[in-house]
Amino acid sequence: MTTPAPQGAPPQTPPPGTPPPADPPAGTVPYKRFQTVVGERNNLREQVATLRAEAQQLTERGATVDTLTAANTALQGKLDAANSRYDRHTLIAQHGVTDKDAVAAVEWQYGRLPEEGRPELGAWLDSFKEAPESVPTILRPLFAGAPPQGGGAPPYQRPPANRGAHLHRPAPGPSDTSAMTDADFSAAFNLKTRG
Repeated sequence: MTTPAPQGAPPQTPPPGTPPPADPPAGTVPYKRFQTVVGERNNLREQVATLRAEAQQLTERGATVDTLTAANTALQGKLDAANSRYDRHTLIAQHGVTDKDAVAAVEWQYGRLPEEGRPELGAWLDSFKEAPESVPTILRPLFAGAPPQGGGAPPYQRPPANRGAHLHRPAPGPSDTSAMTDADFSAAFNLKTRG
């Protein structure tokens, strides 16, 4: 027979293979029922531990998904901006403006137009062919068909390049020794010392 467990301590279970007592005393739980409840409780503890671990993994994955979604949104915005810029530059280049500073000037001038009623960039550039006087002053040199602005100084023209001209050096004198050969120098020195 087993010794009763002290109060508050878990009940002692008999070693496996030991038959349960035949008639349990009144107010006690039958042994088979006790084994069933303990087995179910242990299974539930294992399931709870497994579910907690899975919940932790899903929480971490959820945070990773949120981070990746935010990064994807930011990159999509950058891609859209780059595509828009490429489309604008291509459209401007189709109108003969390819220098990066000139392209920046066209974009700047276009950005200064009031947003309400602003034509599309292509239509705005096409209008310069139809009405050359409508070309903004800063862009007139970029569009050959635009009339020059009157009343100002004539545009700067680069002087012709110096082609084939040679610098004329005067013949060396007795005091100019930089262009003398050794023989000339010796002759001049001898003249001064002898005479």
